[in-house]
Amino acid sequence: MNPRLESLAPFPTDDHDPGRERFVLLKGTRQVFLASDELFALVADARIDDAGAVVRESRIEAERLAGLGFLGGERVAPIDAASSRILCLHLAHGCNLACRYCNVGQGTYGDDLTLMTTEVADAAFEMLEQQERVRPGSPPMLMLFGGEPLLNWPVLEHVTRRFRKRYPAPPADVWLVTNATLLTADRARLLRDLDVFTLVSLDGPPEYHDAMRPFVRGGGSHAATLRGLRHLEDAEVRHVIRSTWKPGCGAREELLTYLRATARKALQVTVSADFSSSADGVAAYGESVRREWQAFEDSGYRTHAPASSAIIIDHVLRADWAPVRGCPAGDTGLSITPSGDIHPCQVSVARKLAPLGNVLQGAVGSTPTAETRTRLHLDDRGPACADCLEAPFCGGPCLFLRPLHQRQQHCDTQRMELIHSFRYAARQPVAELVGRYRLGLVTERDVRALQRGAALRNIAWSLNRHLRPLALCPNAGAK
Repeated sequence: MNPRLESLAPFPTDDHDPGRERFVLLKGTRQVFLASDELFALVADARIDDAGAVVRESRIEAERLAGLGFLGGERVAPIDAASSRILCLHLAHGCNLACRYCNVGQGTYGDDLTLMTTEVADAAFEMLEQQERVRPGSPPMLMLFGGEPLLNWPVLEHVTRRFRKRYPAPPADVWLVTNATLLTADRARLLRDLDVFTLVSLDGPPEYHDAMRPFVRGGGSHAATLRGLRHLEDAEVRHVIRSTWKPGCGAREELLTYLRATARKALQVTVSADFSSSADGVAAYGESVRREWQAFEDSGYRTHAPASSAIIIDHVLRADWAPVRGCPAGDTGLSITPSGDIHPCQVSVARKLAPLGNVLQGAVGSTPTAETRTRLHLDDRGPACADCLEAPFCGGPCLFLRPLHQRQQHCDTQRMELIHSFRYAARQPVAELVGRYRLGLVTERDVRALQRGAALRNIAWSLNRHLRPLALCPNAGAK
């Protein structure tokens, strides 16, 4: 059955923007449509039972979209990120840096320096294999975490080799989160050979980075991190740069400019924020993201796209075909400490909450983790999210910050980014959008579906006046 026009909801935009587009969403989904001003006004005023010409024409257009596969019917199964097992190994509870904003006790999680043994790593890997047999899903991910995981290089190499022997090729992936100060040319080459996706923490130019991320024994770490980054570049390791910006420490855009110029081979550069200082920091971050989007629009979408745009555009273009942005903590994702203790995630490790057992004493099954999520209300987003139009696009607050009782400033930033993303998807030729974004880990069948969906979207746009889809026909591959 085709959704009625009554199922459409107006997405709020800035009425003071003279070049604004109007968008409506199919409630409870990620299907977004560019709407004519007339249809938007009718939906906003709940007058879509009006039998006027706009309503009649819009209903015909909705039927046309359903016939093309955009509404109703069988849907292509999404690449469900939540079905992928994520095993996060805390290879080291300890760090060689003393970051000013660290929230896990300088990497120790409040304990003494401890390193994971091969015995614990092997037991964790056996747990992963057991759970894969009980509850098969997408190829798993191994995340190598700390503190600083390179403090425990022998175990890092051991467990990565074992993982790659069992899962030799993508989309099974290995991620390493590191400050890069302990990288050498030989280590970088091994990361390349084992195809380890590496996330490097680099906060900006020396004066900023060194102030935020000094060595435990004193002195700045910028030079050592940059040296490690160059080893990754020379070895052609897949890598991204992650920076943490603390409000009051300079302009976020300037950090982005520096990092992009410094890390030219990085697949992505992101500057997130440490919001622990004040609510003003959240507002300042949101304003900097808005300026970033504005500069991207002003360039005709030819300069750097905001780093946050990739996943949002993926959701806009693939709609309900794209993976749900849910947190896997305690369900398909588990964190293992150096002693072998099992936790839902690194946040629960830091807060010493919800232990689920120990890998040396037997693997945890799916029932205890499900009970833990229920007991801690991890799946309850709260009343602020219940009727939120952005909810289908949003991962929501951290599980351990839920339930959310009122809208936060982060929510306003999310809405602003969605508006800019909708405009981007509406203004750019669909072929350019598909060419710019990889749209997840896709099979050949998915590629054909995307190509067919892009062609069908062009047809729908040429025929419809009031209701034009932004998605690349999420149902196209089901035919």
